Amino acid sequence: GIAAPAFTFDAGQITTTFWFLTSDLGSVETIVGTNWEEGAMFQTYIWNGTFGGAFWLKGEGVPRQVWATPVQKNTWYFGAVSYDGSSAKIYLNGQEVGSIDAVGSLAATAGTPLYIGSRGTKEIFQGAIDDVRIYCRALSQSDIEQLANEAVAPQQAPVLMQPVNNAKVFDKPVMFFWDEVALAQKYHLQIASDASMASGVIVDTDTIQSTFIPITAVDYGKTYYWRVAALNATGAGPWSSVWSFELAANTS
Repeated sequence: GIAAPAFTFDAGQITTTFWFLTSDLGSVETIVGTNWEEGAMFQTYIWNGTFGGAFWLKGEGVPRQVWATPVQKNTWYFGAVSYDGSSAKIYLNGQEVGSIDAVGSLAATAGTPLYIGSRGTKEIFQGAIDDVRIYCRALSQSDIEQLANEAVAPQQAPVLMQPVNNAKVFDKPVMFFWDEVALAQKYHLQIASDASMASGVIVDTDTIQSTFIPITAVDYGKTYYWRVAALNATGAGPWSSVWSFELAANTS
């Protein structure tokens, strides 16, 4: 996870919003929040497949927890939790899906670290988190719905995995793998005989809905160059670096 060195927050209200995708539905995973072992204030998490949030109020040792509906594995969601001094609410994809009465004030502790993707060294998030925001007010339903519907293209380039750069490959189909990118709905793969990717493109497909694909449209005894970009309905993210591989001559 990522830890901010200090999180000083003394407002009576708070909202945190984020995009998340979990690959593990069988454990407790922190999305964003403070660590109750260091100074409790708020925490958001996936608990055995259910999205939840907790707020610690002054004078209370047990957190007030609010729960959403269960989430699906490997699916992107827009999540939000808010506290306004009288109630805690939780949202999925812009819609309120849970609330509890919680009259009081937040137990803010000066200098408490803020964590993204873990609670200290525990409850490591398995998946991806993107566009984390924290507001010193309780956003309205319409505010959160507007954020959920904001059009944001993928911001990161895929990290290529296989074939490794400058590899020699001996068999077809050649398997291509890359890391998942936040907010991606599909991927664009290009393979070319030109290192600049400006010409000689032999594969140019932008409908890949996974992070791997087998390719047969390559010839033995030739060197190829490839790259990948992430896409969604809004647009395309940046291209990855360009890697090369040689499909060694078939001597069989």
